[in-house]
Amino acid sequence: MKNVKYKFAAVSVVAVTLVVSYFKPVIPAELMFGSYSYEALNMVSTGMINRLGLYSLSLLIVFSLVILIPKKRFSFTNLGQYTLYVYLLHGLFIQFIRREDLLQLNQNLDIIPLAVIAGTMVWFLSNKWVITLSQPIIEGKATLIQQQIGERKLPYHKEKTE
Repeated sequence: MKNVKYKFAAVSVVAVTLVVSYFKPVIPAELMFGSYSYEALNMVSTGMINRLGLYSLSLLIVFSLVILIPKKRFSFTNLGQYTLYVYLLHGLFIQFIRREDLLQLNQNLDIIPLAVIAGTMVWFLSNKWVITLSQPIIEGKATLIQQQIGERKLPYHKEKTE
């Protein structure tokens, strides 16, 4: 019964956040970046409270989503073991998309294609070959590359000794 209460609370938090964000005007993304001053955001008197509130809401949503993670295994469950890689590598794509201005978010419903892009990015960055090639950079070791070379059993040519 205790689990049901937590799951209900988590669903409520996520649902209320989605409904409010649909009707609320767009919140400037720069508010989430610590590199923008409150003066640059035109929030000199309320900037710290707004940023702290947004960070708190984000943390509450994260905890709510963690509560909703199922215990049952699915076909995509294995992707979760590579979250460090996704977290560290997604910034490359995000910076490129932002720099080239490839994505416009003009309405709240524009988040739907953004969710599809995010899911695709997670799938791509969790692929075995991306993990294998980026492991030396991220972890400082190349065990996955060594395993791949070992599995292929490259032909070994012995020189003839007479």
